[in-house]
Amino acid sequence: MIGVFNAQHPDVDAFPESRRKVLEALGAHLATAIENARLFQHERLAKQQLEESTPMRIGCRWSCCPESRFVQTDFLSEASGLPMRAVGGDWYDCFVLDEHRVGVVLGDVSGKGMPAALLMASSRSTLRQQAKISNSSAEVLNRLKRYSAA
Repeated sequence: MIGVFNAQHPDVDAFPESRRKVLEALGAHLATAIENARLFQHERLAKQQLEESTPMRIGCRWSCCPESRFVQTDFLSEASGLPMRAVGGDWYDCFVLDEHRVGVVLGDVSGKGMPAALLMASSRSTLRQQAKISNSSAEVLNRLKRYSAA
């Protein structure tokens, strides 16, 4: 039950059938309006909570990315990002594997929320370790997948 709509008349059975139908329709419209107002308020509170946590989310996201400019002997990488939403966009990393190899990784955490962004951040060190062990990117990703599932 959403609420109570009460229409009274001093006489018994004073409302004709047509009037009762109008009152029932009005009650249904009022119930819809009340429910829409509740949903709007819920949505507004959710948006407010998201906006209040935006600085932490953006800070977490950008703390996982390397400097915007990465130089290693003959390899130069420059990157920049502009998030569309509070948590969004691509995650990337550049790192030295050995004197002849540089690792570059991209990951999409857009729209997956804070848990996915934190998982991506925690996977960074494991990925770097596995990349130094193997020359195959497929093998590195398979190991990372097995490690994450454990």
